[in-house]
Amino acid sequence: MRENFLWLQSIMRKYKIDLMVVTSPENVFYVSSAPTNYTAANRLLFSSTLRRENPITCIIPSDGEPCLIFHAAALDVIEKNSWIKNYKLYPTGTYVWRENKLDIKYKSYEDALLSTIKEYVNKNTTIAIEYRDISLILFEKIKNNFNQNNFVDAYKTLMESRMIKNPEEISRWKKATESLVKVMKKLEGAFRDRLTELELDIFLKTELLKEGIDSWHQTTIAIGKENGPDIYNQPDPNKRPEKGDLIRIDIGAVYKGYTCDLSRTYAIETVSERAKKIYTVIKEAYYLELESAIPNMKASQVYEKAVNYVKKNLDPEYYRGNVGHGVGVELYDNPIISATDDTPLQKNMTLSLEVPYHVKGLGGFNVEDSVLITEYGNEIISKYERDNIIVI
Repeated sequence: MRENFLWLQSIMRKYKIDLMVVTSPENVFYVSSAPTNYTAANRLLFSSTLRRENPITCIIPSDGEPCLIFHAAALDVIEKNSWIKNYKLYPTGTYVWRENKLDIKYKSYEDALLSTIKEYVNKNTTIAIEYRDISLILFEKIKNNFNQNNFVDAYKTLMESRMIKNPEEISRWKKATESLVKVMKKLEGAFRDRLTELELDIFLKTELLKEGIDSWHQTTIAIGKENGPDIYNQPDPNKRPEKGDLIRIDIGAVYKGYTCDLSRTYAIETVSERAKKIYTVIKEAYYLELESAIPNMKASQVYEKAVNYVKKNLDPEYYRGNVGHGVGVELYDNPIISATDDTPLQKNMTLSLEVPYHVKGLGGFNVEDSVLITEYGNEIISKYERDNIIVI
């Protein structure tokens, strides 16, 4: 989206960054709309071979227009999806016959990258590089070719840009949420049919696609005393829900590159008193968290509200790295609702707020919602039962 690019430019100017070299797939997608991220419907541009051998990079000046650098075989998909029309091509091993042959001026990706950077810089240029993404070999080549320039990490600037969403981003996130809620409700019928975890996973993904979801970050369906508390549970082809089982689902669905992340707790036929007690406390902690998630409240203050309530009313040793996070082009955008993130919440942040609690030998518990920070408070976007464990 061009709006993302313009917003990023304004933040670059705030930090006195003259040029940014954007290399990670999620950030190339964020500024260009090219389908480079691994949640694209067709993930080919993200494949490990293409990422390593045929990277796609966006060069962004603090003023003026950006430039995309990519291999010739990606021309058609980028022309169809990206708003950026200024680009540099380098050769690829894929042959596409064209009546009008492409004008490929560069011998390689590195040749195209270094030549393009050279067009933008002088000896006083401050260049931001994605240190977390770029290879050491490539970074050394850039430094050696532009050794009189200042180099800084692009991470802080990019993450700050991604925190505040424009109307189109919010619309996509809402669509992802609304579609996912429809599918979560359909899962209730599948639980009644006593499908296995693997059968439920197939059902879930099929229904997500039917609802217009392009892809997913996670599709956790964890049943029972052992699988329920397993954060990274893999679908078990033999595990079926039985009377008294708890089922924890935690799903990150993607619509046009934007992610929502929702979680709920279900029970088969009956709920134990211990399970009721645990869920009541985490639900109450969640509502305290929600009440405090308003503009100018620090993410760390929101965290303290939820975690301290669980410690006081359920488990003095309760610990969580976070009780929520921003969502956007990745499952985790900033801010992180954690003890160490003092970012003030701001209007048009899109968050997932949650209070998970997992008990080995009993099950997994969570309530997680899509929450939009508004001018004076917040709005829950995920309209789905959360006041009680959903009994099937």
